[in-house]
Amino acid sequence: MFWQRKKDAKSANKKPRVFLIGGWIGWWNFGDIIQLKSVIKNYRRRVKKSEIYTIVPLAGLSSLEDLKRIDKMLQEVKLVIWGNPSESNNIHQKDFRKTFVKINTDCCRVIVLHLYGGGFLNEYGGKKAIEMVERAYNLFRPEKYLISGQQISKKVIKAFKKHVANFQPLIIGARDELTLKYLKENNINSVFSWDTSADLILEIKNRITRSNKPKKKTVGLHFNTSSHVLKKEDLGLLKDDIKKIFDFARNKEVILLNSFIMESALVKDTFKSVDYLFLQEFRTKYSALALVGDVCLKNADETIKMIEDYKIEAVFATSYHTALFFNLLDIPAYLFAFNDYYLQKHIGLYGRKISIGSFIKNRSRITQELKTKFEENIKRRREYLKKVPSLIKLPGKKAEIAEYTYQNWPNKSLQTFEIDPVISSLNDKVLCLKKIIEDKSKELQEQAVLLGSAKKYLAWKWRIITKKKGAGDKK
Repeated sequence: MFWQRKKDAKSANKKPRVFLIGGWIGWWNFGDIIQLKSVIKNYRRRVKKSEIYTIVPLAGLSSLEDLKRIDKMLQEVKLVIWGNPSESNNIHQKDFRKTFVKINTDCCRVIVLHLYGGGFLNEYGGKKAIEMVERAYNLFRPEKYLISGQQISKKVIKAFKKHVANFQPLIIGARDELTLKYLKENNINSVFSWDTSADLILEIKNRITRSNKPKKKTVGLHFNTSSHVLKKEDLGLLKDDIKKIFDFARNKEVILLNSFIMESALVKDTFKSVDYLFLQEFRTKYSALALVGDVCLKNADETIKMIEDYKIEAVFATSYHTALFFNLLDIPAYLFAFNDYYLQKHIGLYGRKISIGSFIKNRSRITQELKTKFEENIKRRREYLKKVPSLIKLPGKKAEIAEYTYQNWPNKSLQTFEIDPVISSLNDKVLCLKKIIEDKSKELQEQAVLLGSAKKYLAWKWRIITKKKGAGDKK
């Protein structure tokens, strides 16, 4: 079941709709939100006069009170919930139904369903994510279906192959080379689209003012001790790495970075991990920055100020997007990897496995290597972005495609489409009539079934009556 806010249902109009499903499932995770914001920004530039919806599972909604913060983050984008309110552990069914109603698909023209980036197609919840996409597709019947920015685990590739065969996306974009390899080994046609968040990160980079004034040397530290990041038996390895970091950070200020805010025992990001690892002295000894709140809710102002005011020697993180974020800003950042899932992220970022000792020793060279790698990734992402407009084929005027480079990419405008309101209106009417015909046909089919059942019942009754009559005549 899919639900929307009552206020959104009341204000619903006939504008074409874009539905997004991806990494953001309602949780306050830095990487998931920055990907969502980036893809939203791209669609606002590309497809005007359309409404954008993002779909999240009900399990991701922690409380109805959280909707205010979600509205602030989504701005004009509308929220759709997938799930059964009777099965929610967070929200009472009656309270949910006061705020949400089942989404009305009548006269709703869905021009695009886009499965945007993330690493969620993994062994932990990949099959459930695929189920949500398939249910959305079957309900909304989008005109176009796109997939981009995916990291897909090898253990999920067979389920994904079946999904592709059944739903035929127009394009499949991988964010890392291993995913591209797995897809090609399974004869799944795909391209390299890179990470969905790169567009927004590079826009933030263009806002940073660089200067040669003396700055205090700093080290950024992020660590998540949740079960999907590392097992309890790996905590010793993390503590050993933290010791190496503090040997390196001697005479430097340490800034704790939090990339995940969630009131749940399931998630332990930096601030919670400090307590979990009995490192409470960190709270009073070091500065802290909540990346997820600043970048995703406050336009990254504090993060930009930190980068301008300090000389950040290195960042160490268990979050892929935290490491990608700082590396794209030309700040050396190391990504921990304690399992196969994070090792794929690690190799996707650096191109090979790098130990923390090697990173500390060779971080300047690694940063230069990454700059070259990112320039190539941007070129490949540009090729992907060029393909999307021709696939969507929306009516209206087209602007020239911008030529992006590593330095000026965010300042260039993306290709824009103006949807012709006359064509859009006619399409809406056609869809309305189609819906009426489909509903009438369904109703007639149901009546035919009922009539068939009634006919069988009457025939059965007639046989009983004739048998009784025959028995009476014999007497």
